[in-house]
Amino acid sequence: MNALFNTSFFFDPAIEPAVLQVLKSRWLRACAVSGCGNPVCLRLPADDGIARLAIQTPFPSVSEAKRFAEEIAAPLAAEMTANFGVNAFTAFSTIMEQIEL
Repeated sequence: MNALFNTSFFFDPAIEPAVLQVLKSRWLRACAVSGCGNPVCLRLPADDGIARLAIQTPFPSVSEAKRFAEEIAAPLAAEMTANFGVNAFTAFSTIMEQIEL
């Protein structure tokens, strides 16, 4: 894999069960059908009463990661923000290219 698509999710702990359900049923399912590698789901320590998760997904190329970001991740993150509310949920994504040092 040559690219890593990382999305960090920040949300009110009260909505965690609902967030996890959407991530499992929609986000991870989209990853599974996209042709990427296996996503890694990470729980970060809560900070100032904010729950934090990250999903890191490997892709064969930056262009495939960008396509996933534009066609799947961004619309789903926007939908989640609209459903949970901007004061209770947000997501931030980055695409990183693997390099040799």
